[in-house]
Amino acid sequence: MICPHGASEGKEICSDTKNFLAARSMTTIDKIIRELPPHLRQEVEDYALFLLSRERKKTGVILKQDWAGGLAALKGSYTSVELQKKALEWRSD
Repeated sequence: MICPHGASEGKEICSDTKNFLAARSMTTIDKIIRELPPHLRQEVEDYALFLLSRERKKTGVILKQDWAGGLAALKGSYTSVELQKKALEWRSD
């Protein structure tokens, strides 16, 4: 998309254009929702809240990798396949 506010081709659109597009999109959504009967408006609200909570869950968890290198002492004792089998045994205990 070409930005009417002077952003050069190949770069992201400028923030003014992003704001305009977001506002236009929200206006369209608002119009559609206003045309729905009340019981369907409630379904839209419930679904939007569900999407929001799902998105927040995605960004809220950071995986730790502090276990990396924890089996280094066993490197000479087992092959990688044997370590996988051992790990399965340890998990099931």
